[in-house]
Amino acid sequence: AGFIYRPPRLWKADAILAAIDQRPDHVQRVGLLGMEMADGDTLDRIAARLQEQQCALSFSSLRADRISPQLVELLSSSNLKSVAIAPDGASERLRRVINKGLSEQDLLSAAGALVRAGIVHLKLYVMIGLPTETDEDLDELAAMLGRLREVILPVARKQGRMPEILLSVNSFVPKPWTPFQYLPYGGLSARKAAADSDAASAVLALKYKIKYLRRILKPLANVRLKVDRPERVLEQAVFSRGDRRLAGVLLDVGMGRSSFKQAMKVHGLTSWEYAVRPREPGERMCWDVLDHGITDGYLYAELKRALQEKMTMPCETSRCKRCGVCNDTVAS
Repeated sequence: AGFIYRPPRLWKADAILAAIDQRPDHVQRVGLLGMEMADGDTLDRIAARLQEQQCALSFSSLRADRISPQLVELLSSSNLKSVAIAPDGASERLRRVINKGLSEQDLLSAAGALVRAGIVHLKLYVMIGLPTETDEDLDELAAMLGRLREVILPVARKQGRMPEILLSVNSFVPKPWTPFQYLPYGGLSARKAAADSDAASAVLALKYKIKYLRRILKPLANVRLKVDRPERVLEQAVFSRGDRRLAGVLLDVGMGRSSFKQAMKVHGLTSWEYAVRPREPGERMCWDVLDHGITDGYLYAELKRALQEKMTMPCETSRCKRCGVCNDTVAS
């Protein structure tokens, strides 16, 4: 979404506040989507308005570096039993790879502020199978969770509460129109993915990571692990980069005629071809029939930056012409 919906068109704070003011009287809880896109000042203004009107707030997840005292106070008064934060990458290094500049200190500070406000159940969203991921990245995740426990446990115990950290782990799915559209599912190297020619190797690689995570997290009390089965996520990865040949598979599975695996076999297709086969720069993709406005080569250049752990700054639509979407609106 960060690429296909460019340029970003965010709601102004005043427009959000006006929508809050105009809601029906019986609506006492407001849900916000895309809160991770809002800056701290906007979130504080929204929090202040909702508090004035004694209106609760709900959301999917928060950015750890955008949690202010005023926002925490609103979350506490909203009677939330838990709050979700999305580090996404297991380590700071991986978060640089995926262009998400969250530090461990951001996460620890956010957790401390939330538990002091009485919110002692935290949910963390993390992906495995990201490009260049190693066991050392997973080790860093476990170490961070240990330090997170040290932050929240003493405070929660003083409150007479039992804290819990739920680590929700999902396998990363490469998506079209993103820098990672060229990469194999499962976090495999392009060389290994091409050599194996079998989706089973990707699933096995992810199962190994899950088993490894279970082992290193086992000593951490109050930390619960929830994972998706890599076999099921493989199906998502197939359809993510699928083409018209998958229409019959969709019909067969949707109408209950066969399982996904059986349908793929009947139609002469393989999961490896769609989900695991590495793509080459300049290769014509089946989704190229849709024009997202991004210039040729930009996504691959961003992939190279990601693999070098170089961050790319957010869009500045008044002057930026990096990706090509805004070329018609920005003066040369």
